[in-house]
Amino acid sequence: MNSIRAVPAIVLTLVGSTAVAADFTFNIPLSVENTVIWRIGIQCAVYENELLDDGRMGGTYGVQIGIGSASVDIVDGSFDGTVTVEVDADAGTYPALARSYVCDLQASWPLEPDKGFVQGAGDVTIHPGRFEENYEARSGYLLESAITSIRGRIEQ
Repeated sequence: MNSIRAVPAIVLTLVGSTAVAADFTFNIPLSVENTVIWRIGIQCAVYENELLDDGRMGGTYGVQIGIGSASVDIVDGSFDGTVTVEVDADAGTYPALARSYVCDLQASWPLEPDKGFVQGAGDVTIHPGRFEENYEARSGYLLESAITSIRGRIEQ
């Protein structure tokens, strides 16, 4: 069985006039074993909206402050390390208003997994939502465990 696990560790950095550092940095431990996936991406968005106790975002619509992403290549079906995603506030938004974040997993693997862990034409890319169901149906592999979306509060 293969598994994918990502557990967030958020490091919040608010910057003033320094243009070098990102407004928000997410360090996400990621472990992938025995899989046909050749690349995993993580996309994080930061919002003004409060995160409710039930995990939903408060408010009538999401007020996004910024979004960022990073990806790692999976070598021979395994990866165990940290993925760092930096998010800068969009023009006209204020990082100090941030109240919540959502980070989503994306993955790509060959359309014909039995040909090996090689990137090529016809690759399958899956985003969160029905990740486990789509991965198992399209790859022929069973997932032991998978966390494909993480969200949390930003306390300032």
